[in-house]
Amino acid sequence: MLKGKGTGGAEQLVRKAKRAKREEDFDDVWCVFGCDQCANFDDAVGLCASKRDAVGAAASNPCVELWFLLHFEYTSAPLSTREVQRRLAAHIPGYDKSSTPVYSLLEDRQPAAIANAERLRSYHSDAGNKETETPSTRMHVLVQSLTRLTED
Repeated sequence: MLKGKGTGGAEQLVRKAKRAKREEDFDDVWCVFGCDQCANFDDAVGLCASKRDAVGAAASNPCVELWFLLHFEYTSAPLSTREVQRRLAAHIPGYDKSSTPVYSLLEDRQPAAIANAERLRSYHSDAGNKETETPSTRMHVLVQSLTRLTED
């Protein structure tokens, strides 16, 4: 796992992922990040998709916790990171980004989260919004990709 640190944030992470994909000859590489982790979210998402060494972008706006929240509820309201975390805490009391084992808590709710993420994507598409508007996530695309790998 690579982590983007310092002033480059998500864009630095994407550059590291692209370099790793080239040097290690990985078939599939994904970057997971939230809008709260980079100064220019759309540029980081676009850099993932650029033709040279494209990598998957499991990006969420405003934050990765939006994906967790979609396991419990659908929302298209433009939420701040703080509001997403507050609403998530109502479903996962004591949630802490660095120590809560979210996978085990969310695994059974994954189909609902995927449906909510697809619904949110359709909402933005129908409204003529950018795919990266607040709130938005592509975490479901990564999850679906990983699910297909485990089924093969």
